[in-house]
Amino acid sequence: MIDVNQVYLKMIAFSAGNFHDISHLNGVHAFARLIARGEGFEEAVARRAEAAAIVHDISCPVCRAKYGDTRWNHQEAEGGPLALEFLRDAGVDEDEARQIAYIVAHHHTWKLAATPEFQTLIEADFLQNAGEQGLGSDEVHKAADGMFKTKTGKAILDSIWPAE
Repeated sequence: MIDVNQVYLKMIAFSAGNFHDISHLNGVHAFARLIARGEGFEEAVARRAEAAAIVHDISCPVCRAKYGDTRWNHQEAEGGPLALEFLRDAGVDEDEARQIAYIVAHHHTWKLAATPEFQTLIEADFLQNAGEQGLGSDEVHKAADGMFKTKTGKAILDSIWPAE
């Protein structure tokens, strides 16, 4: 079983004091937890969803150093191997670590979301990013069209950005 607190604390330490990165992972994790619990996922699925939310941007420091940015394609290229090693070191079972690393390696390609934990991360990351970017209701609903599949994610989106 994934120890979400252990993964969380390890990721905060990994973030090396970058408060923006820590704040972002906190927000994505909070939304992911709400969605996973609201959808009634089995405990193992909910924990994978939470762990994926915590480590989804693990590649950002590497991308900043290597590419000078954190563009989605750079994050996806670098994220999977980093997440896999990180999760192994956090004591996550190999199969679960691989599942989460796959999600991290594709978390900006929402059409690939084929599992509840992947879909949860897509929605949670979108919610957090839209808030951070200060998007308006029309922009959010246009961008989210077809992306949101969970009832809980849709309810959160509509609560924060009511349709105009």
